[in-house]
Parts: sequence; structure tokens; C-alpha cells
Amino acid sequence: MDIEEDDDVPLILGRPFMKTTRMMIDIDDGVMKVRVQDEEVSFNLWEAMKHSKEKDVCFKLDATEEAILDVRKQAHRPSSLEQALTDAFDELDPEKEKEIEECLKQLDALKEMSPLEAKIEELKDDEKPAEVKLELKTLPSHLKYVFLEEGDKKPVIISNSLSTFEESSLIRVLKENKEAI
Repeated sequence: MDIEEDDDVPLILGRPFMKTTRMMIDIDDGVMKVRVQDEEVSFNLWEAMKHSKEKDVCFKLDATEEAILDVRKQAHRPSSLEQALTDAFDELDPEKEKEIEECLKQLDALKEMSPLEAKIEELKDDEKPAEVKLELKTLPSHLKYVFLEEGDKKPVIISNSLSTFEESSLIRVLKENKEAI
């Protein structure tokens, strides 16, 4: 039978077609056999019924399964470092093998350091940096400098229009929280 295959158009074998071609259909063990003259085509009905009518969905499922199998194979594959190390041991001569065994014995003999035994040393700053004299810029008339430490250290700019009580209260709060500044 020379029929051009078109997946989008279903093939419907109507009675007129079957009568003119003297078609015979046998369904035995889930296989449909279509005979036209001396040609025969077999369709497995159980296999045909497994697939979804939507081709894209079916192909996506197949692609997903293949991708999962590939990832599984790669996950079980040893890393390149592991492969190189195991291959290297296969090609060792007896002399090199003895050297490696000796090194391994020496490594095993070394005492393991537990995390509790690890020492943490604090860095000491023996040299204190020389104190730098600050150059204070001239401020507008409504602002002024106040110092949080004696010796003109830690300058802060405040408003010049504050009362004496407000200024002393502000300076007290700033001194209490000078680490945050």
C-alpha cells in the first residue's frame, strides 16, 4: 500500500474502501493484521493504546526520562580525581608501592589534632599609631564643635542655638553612645 503518512489526518478505513480493496482484518493476540491483495501490515493494538494522543507530551516525557537516566549515570561515575588516583595505583611498580605504603604509615603515625586542640592566637598591636592632630574646618555661625573626649578628641558638630541645658544633655547622650558614632 502506497499511502503518504500524515500524522495530523487520521486514516479512516470506511466500508467502501474495504469493499473495493477486498480487505481482511484479523485481530489475534492484540495484533491487527490488514491484508490488501498480497501485502500485509500488522499493528500492535496494545502498543498503540499506550501512547498519548498529544505527541508533544509523549516526546517530553521520553526526553525527561532520558535526561534522568543520563544524570543517574553521571552521578554514579567516579570523579576525575578519584579516577586518576585509582588508575595511578594500577600502574605502580613494587618499589613505588613500597614507598607509598611507607608514607601512609608515617601519616597514620602522626597525631590527629582535634578541633578543640586548635589554638587561636590574638593579634597584639604593640605599636600604637601616633596621634594625629585634627584640622577642624571653619563652621558657619549657627554650628559649633564639641568634643566627646578631653584633649580635643572625637569632635562632633552641634547647633549653636541650643541652650546650656540642651547642649549638656546632648553631649551626655553622645558620650554614652560614642561607640555607635
